[in-house]
Amino acid sequence: MPLQAVLKVDKDWTEIDISAQILRLICRISGRAFVGNELYRNEEWVDISCKDSYQMHKFTKDIFLSALKLRAIPSFLRPIAAVLISDLRRVYQHNDRARALVQPILQQRERDGKTVSGYAAPSDTIQWIRDLIPEEDREDYALQGALQLAITAVSVQSTSKLIVNIILNLMKYTGYVPILQEEIRSVLADCDGQWTLESMARLQKLDSFMKESLRYEPPLTACDIATFQRRATKPVKLSDGTSLPQGTLVLAPSDAVAFDPNFYPDPETFDGLRFHKLRQQADESGRAGDKVRHQFVATSKTQIQFGLGRHACPGRWFAGHVIKMVVAAILLRYDLKFRAGEDRPNTFLFQTTNMPHPRTRILMRKKA
Repeated sequence: MPLQAVLKVDKDWTEIDISAQILRLICRISGRAFVGNELYRNEEWVDISCKDSYQMHKFTKDIFLSALKLRAIPSFLRPIAAVLISDLRRVYQHNDRARALVQPILQQRERDGKTVSGYAAPSDTIQWIRDLIPEEDREDYALQGALQLAITAVSVQSTSKLIVNIILNLMKYTGYVPILQEEIRSVLADCDGQWTLESMARLQKLDSFMKESLRYEPPLTACDIATFQRRATKPVKLSDGTSLPQGTLVLAPSDAVAFDPNFYPDPETFDGLRFHKLRQQADESGRAGDKVRHQFVATSKTQIQFGLGRHACPGRWFAGHVIKMVVAAILLRYDLKFRAGEDRPNTFLFQTTNMPHPRTRILMRKKA
């Protein structure tokens, strides 16, 4: 989906709702990989995926509010209370709409697989889910529609919010803009103007700026100010002797780790090339492992915004590539600035979730 189809601005300064526009853009881009050609431009799917107030798509907003309200109710009363929660009723409606959209696509693919010689099924999450679920569930189209919405909920929001934070940081710390533009143009010139996995891996300064934005102002979902939210289902004794009774809620303070001066010198200062310099130092000293450790998608005990170990976000590589392509395209094609008298707005904190303020508006224009 070309940027100009979503970011409808010309060579005059135009005021836009940056969160809404980036959310819609990421819905289209991710939708191309997730639901394929048949669905990603379908306006009804887009309506479920990204149209709503406060720049959170309908399904995500309703399912998170439903969970929040149900948690406040004793477990034995939840089946009764669920009937009264309007957000949860809307979740079921979204699931029904998703089933109605996904079912004919799956049925057509099933028919083609039986009747078309040499048929090759499309490579998208609609097909992957069908191939992975037990055979007895392959005609459960309600399940497959709900799973598609769940994938969208956990991917689109965090990616779009991080892109908004990156854009706002570029507008605040304008000195990085020419540095990143030069790197992007150089890589494209060496790679025939094509984005590939290899060419995107060469965007080390942009990768560093993305990672510093993730450290400094982590966005929604996988990148909360506290992560690893777990509840002990039985008594647990940790290696240092600490005992956790059953029912204990445990969180890892990812935000505190990210601002610990023992891990990050001068942590209160935004340094867009922080991780690029660390990769250079590792390269000069021959520590290849440290060079990899400072990439955007890397996880460690001091970089837990994506989680850690087997529960680390499995979609972070896909998200990283999408973010690089979108931010690179915006840097090369558009000028950005804050409205007169305004600066970068503070992020919006809800419980442990940190995100760009949902009503942020900026000025944008196409480059001359």
